[in-house]
Amino acid sequence: MQINRRDFVKLLGGSLIGFTVGGVGEALLKIPNAVMPILYKGPKTESWKLTTCAKCPGACGLRIRLVDGLPVQAFGNPLSPINFGGVCPMGLTSVESLYNPDRLMSPMKKVNGKFQEISYTEAYGAIVSELRKNIRQGDEHKIAFIAQTESVFMANLIQMFMNGIGSRRLYMDNFVGNSRLPYQNLKMDHPDFIDFEHTDYLLNFGSQITEISESPLFFSRAINSLRERKGKLVTVAPKLTPSGFKTSRWMPVMPENFGDIALAIAYVIISDGTYDKSFVQNHFEDFDTFRELVIQNYTPSAVQARVGVDADQIISTAREFANASAPAAYFDEAILHSSNGLRNAYAIIALNALKGFAAFGKLSEAGLKGLKIDSNRDGGNTWNKNNLIGESDIDVLFIYRSNFIFNSPNAEDLRKAVSRIPLVVSFSPFIDETTELADLIIPDHDDLEKLDAYLSTTIGSPILSMQQPVVKSFYSTVHTGDVITSLIGDLNLQEGWKDRSYESYLKAAIKPIYDHGVGMLMSQKKPTGIEKSLQQAGWQLVPYSDFDDFWQQLLRYGGWWNPFPKVTGYTPEVLLKTDQLMSTKDKGSHPAAAQLRLNIFFRNFDYKGNLLRNPVLTEQFGMDRDIYYTTWVEVNPKTAEKLSIAHRSKVKIKTEKGGFEAIAIHSPTTMPGNIDIPFGLGHTADKRMLGINPVHYSDDVFDEHTGEPSYSETLVKIL
Repeated sequence: MQINRRDFVKLLGGSLIGFTVGGVGEALLKIPNAVMPILYKGPKTESWKLTTCAKCPGACGLRIRLVDGLPVQAFGNPLSPINFGGVCPMGLTSVESLYNPDRLMSPMKKVNGKFQEISYTEAYGAIVSELRKNIRQGDEHKIAFIAQTESVFMANLIQMFMNGIGSRRLYMDNFVGNSRLPYQNLKMDHPDFIDFEHTDYLLNFGSQITEISESPLFFSRAINSLRERKGKLVTVAPKLTPSGFKTSRWMPVMPENFGDIALAIAYVIISDGTYDKSFVQNHFEDFDTFRELVIQNYTPSAVQARVGVDADQIISTAREFANASAPAAYFDEAILHSSNGLRNAYAIIALNALKGFAAFGKLSEAGLKGLKIDSNRDGGNTWNKNNLIGESDIDVLFIYRSNFIFNSPNAEDLRKAVSRIPLVVSFSPFIDETTELADLIIPDHDDLEKLDAYLSTTIGSPILSMQQPVVKSFYSTVHTGDVITSLIGDLNLQEGWKDRSYESYLKAAIKPIYDHGVGMLMSQKKPTGIEKSLQQAGWQLVPYSDFDDFWQQLLRYGGWWNPFPKVTGYTPEVLLKTDQLMSTKDKGSHPAAAQLRLNIFFRNFDYKGNLLRNPVLTEQFGMDRDIYYTTWVEVNPKTAEKLSIAHRSKVKIKTEKGGFEAIAIHSPTTMPGNIDIPFGLGHTADKRMLGINPVHYSDDVFDEHTGEPSYSETLVKIL
């Protein structure tokens, strides 16, 4: 297809037309000098490549349009069984991140407080030298690693590296792993998926299920289907976000009280005798003690007094849940962000146990034997990033794609702790609030330049989505996986280690799928009943000449999946102890009329604090067309009337850590007594980003077991 230069520029920045950063005409895109001749003199030919979006846990397939080999537009991949061609704004702007003018172009070293470019050889040599010194001195435990990745393969590689080093100071921030953490802490197997084909009642505790979840686009389709089948979605949350707009009922509840609601519902079900007696008898250890705890402490009237939700509403919800054929009480990573988040998750697990986990399923997939299909952690993260504050003996800290300084209310304490570590190595492609504290930076590739794979079971089938380079790296960046595999080899951390690149490691990790011959490549061809029978009889649906052929076709079609998985019911052994359900935190009384709760809510464009570098996303992030670089707060109209707060007026919010100005927006989706504020603005490392980071005005409140910060327990005043 013939496209002139003007058309190319339009395609490249078509979605950016009319937008500038902060209202000033700064550069939105950076074209490397090396590709300028192609831009001016190329034949203007069109091509396409498939890859996977890595901007959230969803792992949606992308179809990238290229002109003369340069990416110009992103679309959804219609071959992907996850998104079937659908794509969210983050996926659509994948190309813009490739051309982001703030990308680091080479390894950097801090000299006299300023970063200077160095070679990869020098940067890598400095890391190897420091690690060898620690190992030689027996100080392996003084090495720490903080990582954020949705690739279970990358997560497992980092885990292998730290195991080889001999240090348990690893904090792995992974959405699916965090969501399964409560099951792991209870030594329980976890469910692989919600069986939406049979689910008729979804009780959602705090998850922004169609915005920030394991698979937002899949959940959007599943909830639409649930409603079409006359099923019910009930939302328990402090704010009605877009995920709850299709809810049948909203129960306004603060996150620290989710467990109270779950156990009050359990009270009704136990009192009515409508629980699954067979499951409870065979799989719920010490159920009698649990029943006594619930009956004595969680009557609907008692919970109404503590939480404020009408007892009759709790009772009606409980009976709807009990009478459904396949009800599911759902939570994900968001459950951890309160002072007793883990305890609340345990209560929801117990509620599901009363109905025999009827809506949940497990995959029994022979083709995945030997394949590491999730980032399970033995008992969860035993070391937390907050441990940095109290530990003064760390010599080396690695940081991969985590902007934990920006995400943490105790940012100043963390900043001081990181600043005293002798060697801090970051793999961030950008300078952010955490990376600016590094001594060495080896910037990772952009997502469109790198190879990785993402495994999902959310839809009820195992899916392997491939991320492949659609263009060669523009700059002297390095795949972080290549750095880690090289370190494992050069330091002899794994016996017989042969994988000197991330590609060879990934191939070895994925090869069991090829060896077992089940499933099929992603394709537009819908599998037939005959093909299902053939596969179940052991036939391979798509022949491959060898593994290399299989690998090339994986990349060509965007991935692999098994449309005919072996599925079983989810029947775990429930090993709850009553002390795990009782919070040690005294919640106290409701805030006084003059005080309100600050509730930080998340937009899917920046839920980890490292995405909002794109002007298009920032302007979609905003409240409306003229409030996106300015901090706003949302107030329930009744609260606003009581406090005489006019719509769109400027207000000053005061917490124990200081005050800030914001524009007040009246919103019925805000719980009375709360001040809702979005997370994502206030990036101080990017001087163009305006607004404030509300997390840094929040009290230092953390989950009593996991150390995850609470985003909803800070009292504020409006002045």
